[in-house]
Amino acid sequence: MSEKTNGKTHGKSNGKSNGHGGLRRAADFDWTELGERIRQWRLARGMNQQQLAEASGLTQSGLYRLEKGQTNPQLTTLQQIASALQCSVRELLCGKCDSDSYFAAVVQRVKRIVESEDDAARQILEGGLNGAELLLERSQQDRLLNGEGAFQSRENRRSLRQ
Repeated sequence: MSEKTNGKTHGKSNGKSNGHGGLRRAADFDWTELGERIRQWRLARGMNQQQLAEASGLTQSGLYRLEKGQTNPQLTTLQQIASALQCSVRELLCGKCDSDSYFAAVVQRVKRIVESEDDAARQILEGGLNGAELLLERSQQDRLLNGEGAFQSRENRRSLRQ
């Protein structure tokens, strides 16, 4: 059985007394971690707290407390939040990001910008994509130059350096 102290749920014993005749346990979960993950998912979806609160049937102040780790939600609340964020409860609790969900979130954000018809936002998006592509190309070249990945002949390494 776990106990909650200062926002942390305790698991493994560390051999020290908790003052109640039992052993104090080392922290293995912190409710603020859950809150931060919910916040990250919310931002990735381009939502503010009020929008997520409405979509999940919560109050904005309740969602604020949850994101700050000040409250421990029930499973049904997590299910409602996960549904509104289009992710799983497991992803919220464990922090394991399903790459398909992450990809869907990114596509949703890009789609929102493109459909906005805001020229400034589109230019910023285009610049960001161009910059990211340049970084990827550079890191791939660096890996090849450092001999990572596929075998490279001297001629191939020379041509990459030029």
